[in-house]
Amino acid sequence: MPNWCFSSVVIEGDKREIDVLECMLNRLSQMEEPAVKNDFGPNWLGCIIDKLGGDWQEVRCRGTWSDLHRVSDTTICLETETAWAPCCETFNFICRQFPSMRYYYSSEEPSMGEFWTNDKEGKYFPCRYYVELCTPDELFGCEYFKTLDEALLWIREGYAKEVKTRQDVELLCERWEEESPDAYCCLHEFQTDEG
Repeated sequence: MPNWCFSSVVIEGDKREIDVLECMLNRLSQMEEPAVKNDFGPNWLGCIIDKLGGDWQEVRCRGTWSDLHRVSDTTICLETETAWAPCCETFNFICRQFPSMRYYYSSEEPSMGEFWTNDKEGKYFPCRYYVELCTPDELFGCEYFKTLDEALLWIREGYAKEVKTRQDVELLCERWEEESPDAYCCLHEFQTDEG
């Protein structure tokens, strides 16, 4: 059984091409039986590949999409849940079929602490840090931040006055774990995927 990766995806392009893709995705998701037999259902990413004339066995597409919605005439958003990593191959394939399109994503695979984005300028996904913590007193907190300084300030103001650097976060985590085996403080940085 894989670890699941959760991604938010924004696709932008020419209005006509966005209309076609949105209509196709809506039709696929409303099918009683999936366009291609699979264990995921009609919202399997492989159904998109098949509908666009590709071979789903040659494109990494292990996962599903959901929450499709229109943001503007030229932009749609959706969420994916995929095995181990974002299925960039699927979205690269879609963009080859619709030349005006480009996609941006932000993904999280929390089991392995993998955080990725291809939105290097922060057009749609400006946050670059994610903090998740549980204190020895079982206070839980999590938040996204644009900068490391913002993330450290949040920890410092809410949970540990001495935190000023990444190393301080590591020391804090070690100290908390000694006080309680369930305590933790994780500072994750989104890595930029150039591909």
